[in-house]
Amino acid sequence: MIILDCEPKTDEELVALAVSNPDFFACLVKKYEPSLRRYSRRLIGQRDDEDDLLQDVFLKCYLNLNDFDQNLKFSSWLYRITHNHLVDYLKNKSRLEFTGEEAEKFLQKIDGGEDSSSLAKQNEASHLVDKILEKIDAKAREILVLRYLEDKSYEEISDILKIPLGTVAARLNRAKLKFKKATLNK
Repeated sequence: MIILDCEPKTDEELVALAVSNPDFFACLVKKYEPSLRRYSRRLIGQRDDEDDLLQDVFLKCYLNLNDFDQNLKFSSWLYRITHNHLVDYLKNKSRLEFTGEEAEKFLQKIDGGEDSSSLAKQNEASHLVDKILEKIDAKAREILVLRYLEDKSYEEISDILKIPLGTVAARLNRAKLKFKKATLNK
């Protein structure tokens, strides 16, 4: 059994090591699997084939590792691969699921609402967010998830969605308006 020294290496160092020694790709998987799983769940909900979807994402990443542009952030590149794979998966499916706490934070970020630690309020918020996000289009939903749930910067969203920074800001503003409008029409 080979023991790899993954810590404390930057993404760029891990990519270079993984290109020369495929065993180091496990370090990248270990680092990004939890956040990609969370991102996947937020976009498509928890699915029985979630592990298969993530395995496909990491396989695509590994197969294209030599094509990684060192001028980009690795995380943005990996999220872009994940995004494309999930969008393909979502062609006929669109459902988001949140825990009560995540939903409450999401509503606060979008609407500037009051903080609530009540479990009942969190569960209510979770169902509300699910219902509202189901009502808005996929582009609005994905940009809200990337910005407010995955805490991605505008630059990272630009890299992930392959859109200009100005478009990120415009889409985010439109998405927030759609979310608020859908909230009023619940």
